[in-house]
Amino acid sequence: MRLGTWRAPDGPRVVALVMDKWLDICALLSGDVRGRDLSALIRDWSALSRTIEDGARRAAAGELALIAADETALAAPLPQPRRILCIGHNYREHVAEQKAELPAAPEVFIRLASTLCGPRDPILLPRETPQVDYEAELCVVIGQGGRRIAKEQALSAVFGWTVLDDVSVRSYQYRGKQWTPGKNFPGTAPCGPYVVTRDELPDPQMLDVSCVLSGERMQHGSTADMIFDVASIIADVSVFTALEPGDLIATGTPPGVGMARRPQRWLRAGDQVECSVSKVGTIANVCVLD
Repeated sequence: MRLGTWRAPDGPRVVALVMDKWLDICALLSGDVRGRDLSALIRDWSALSRTIEDGARRAAAGELALIAADETALAAPLPQPRRILCIGHNYREHVAEQKAELPAAPEVFIRLASTLCGPRDPILLPRETPQVDYEAELCVVIGQGGRRIAKEQALSAVFGWTVLDDVSVRSYQYRGKQWTPGKNFPGTAPCGPYVVTRDELPDPQMLDVSCVLSGERMQHGSTADMIFDVASIIADVSVFTALEPGDLIATGTPPGVGMARRPQRWLRAGDQVECSVSKVGTIANVCVLD
């Protein structure tokens, strides 16, 4: 199943993609407030999944009304997650292009929810610096969560997958030893378009990840190149924080980032950035000056 968050006229509503149209989950649940909040749905998925899956089947059979899908009206699938954890330097080829050493443990940093934007929203380029970069990533959506999750059980903690562009303001990222400033400008984390549930995609380690910038492919790699696979990442981060339903974990980017190119290629106003993960989806965002 593919689930997204629609910016409906009366406020956010969760939608399921059915035959290229949307099933309004809020309406299916008779106005239940959980139909407006994907995090709440994930938290209560065991109680609600049968109703939602049955509704999708009935809609596909023509028994329930569907609405026209409009991805420009989608917010990030989880607009206000409690945690956005990100992993840096997690693809071998990306580490090599930066002439860095392989990390001994996952390089973890945190994004704020205020950085998230929808799959067709503009990327906001800060006026303070031209050094803004793209990073296509597979993003994990946590389901049952927990603390000290063993690697062998880690994938069972996953609800699904989405796409995230970890847009990085490099001059702020590297002005000190902490990456936080360069990773937390508003409107620099396009995400979506949908969350693909884990039952549709149980193995995340054989997926293509790519970025096309204004028609030119800049990044291409496979999640098989990850230094720390998804299960290892979940096991590691759940030691220091208890993961919760709806938390996001961005798992790193493949080679081809603008900073590593010669000459360097920074994002410019008018650029269109398309980030894709095979079997998950594509986000496409135009860059504008903030």
